[in-house]
Amino acid sequence: MYNENNCITLEKISENTPGALLVYKANESEEILFVSEELVKIFECDSVDDFMKFTGGSFSTIVYPEDIEEIERKINEQVALTHGYDYITYRIITKNGNIKQIEDWGRKVRDKELGDLFYVYLNERALREALTGESSENTEKTSSNDSVAEDTAKDRFDDLTGLLTIKAFRKLASEFIKEYLEDGARPHCIFFNIRNFRTYNESYGFEGGDRILRSVSRILLEVFPGCLIAHLDKDHFAVIAPFENLTERINRMTTRVINLRRGAIIEIKAGVYEIKDTSLATSVICDCAKFAADSIKHEYGQTICFYDGNIDEKAKLQNYIIREFPKALENGEFKVYLQKVVDVNTGKTVSAEALTRWEDPKHGRISPLEYIYVLEENNLIHKLDTHVIKEVCKEIKRCEDNGGEAVPVSINLSGLDFELANVVRIIKDAVRENGLSPDRLFFELTESLVAVDMDKMQREAEKLRENGFNVWMDAFGTEYSSLKVLRDFPLDGIKVDVKNMKFDNNSRDKIIVEAVIGIAKRLGIPVLCKGVETREQLDFLKDIDCKLAQGYLFGRPEPIKE
Repeated sequence: MYNENNCITLEKISENTPGALLVYKANESEEILFVSEELVKIFECDSVDDFMKFTGGSFSTIVYPEDIEEIERKINEQVALTHGYDYITYRIITKNGNIKQIEDWGRKVRDKELGDLFYVYLNERALREALTGESSENTEKTSSNDSVAEDTAKDRFDDLTGLLTIKAFRKLASEFIKEYLEDGARPHCIFFNIRNFRTYNESYGFEGGDRILRSVSRILLEVFPGCLIAHLDKDHFAVIAPFENLTERINRMTTRVINLRRGAIIEIKAGVYEIKDTSLATSVICDCAKFAADSIKHEYGQTICFYDGNIDEKAKLQNYIIREFPKALENGEFKVYLQKVVDVNTGKTVSAEALTRWEDPKHGRISPLEYIYVLEENNLIHKLDTHVIKEVCKEIKRCEDNGGEAVPVSINLSGLDFELANVVRIIKDAVRENGLSPDRLFFELTESLVAVDMDKMQREAEKLRENGFNVWMDAFGTEYSSLKVLRDFPLDGIKVDVKNMKFDNNSRDKIIVEAVIGIAKRLGIPVLCKGVETREQLDFLKDIDCKLAQGYLFGRPEPIKE
């Protein structure tokens, strides 16, 4: 119950405070330990003892009975997200039966003797209206005042997930970081990116996407209790947490999210940045964690990346690629190479695959692994693929004009080619301008691309086939949907990567490859094994009657002639 010994200092503080003060225990009883005279007046009671008798000495009886359950839920959510703070509005009933609207700013603190307490500043809405000149004499203006309070809350909490907004996250981050450093807890910022979320939305609708975001938020709260957590935007989240068990917690979080996916291709990428400099802006801290997450976007199976100096250099290279690409393409710095495909039994070249290399005057040769995904993420890849299509057509025509035997050439297409350009029209025009037959070209789509949106890519593949072009599946077997692709997708062939496979007697690789080729044969689908680098691999392919192969054992990619 109310204890006068707890109130001596607070009474002096509360005398000149422009509002009411309340202290109560943060436990099931919610026992009130202190109440200021201003709050007694708001409740229209005669004295502190009268107030305690009227309310029963508990916070739960202060709030309007129909509101208390929702109010306590919101307070607990906000406290969990903000390291102990809450802001809330609710109704009360005074001793005289009047209903008033109250604004409540609270903080949960730990007292060595009394345990967890809530220190609360309360203000009657009418006081703020008087100070600001606002009026609530009619319904319309009262509604307007309510929206002001709601807007204040929306600035701090995301409507969809209930997590902090980026604005509130930035405001509170420095306090969390300071406390962690003082405790020797080594604070880290974790940036979470839900990969392929856009496609999930397209497949399951925005309601399905919203459910995933709410589930991710709940999981973050459970895995990182007491840490600072925010929903930054769309499919991005941020957490500031101590280093202890950090990797284990990130892995636990990502596993739980992946288990939500209902067969869709979503995955989590987590970038981690250790915060050592308290002078750094929160935006810079988040950017560093984001750089780390972005650096593994296309690393299959890798979930976590810790920021280091190499990532900084990688970010600089990415910016260079974006800035210099248009000029490099115009200046002919992107070279088209061809790598041959051979008949396993005869060794004869039967086709070739078109690849690109960037001969940059500053950095030398830049690997496709460095620039392809950057061009995709910045909606530039269609320009490179258009260049390849045109160059390959010119090369085939040159070979035919010189009396040579031009083998068919495969060209890799990005999913963005179909969004950013009319790629089928571009292909048809290039073939027509060079007087080629459509069977001189065929096109490769990666299984991951098809699996992301099979219906759409199926329609695009049919367009290519209707115009006489074959469509092959590259990197077959790298996604969970392989059998579904074989069953449902219109294919003229598949490519299986055996580069890192071992084919000894007890090899699982051997069993898997043999099974895939066997299934494809029964479906009438040709198979090409790429990445062949050893005689052992070649001998095995002959034994299982795989007809086509590609790899360094037969020759490295060679540039086409200028």
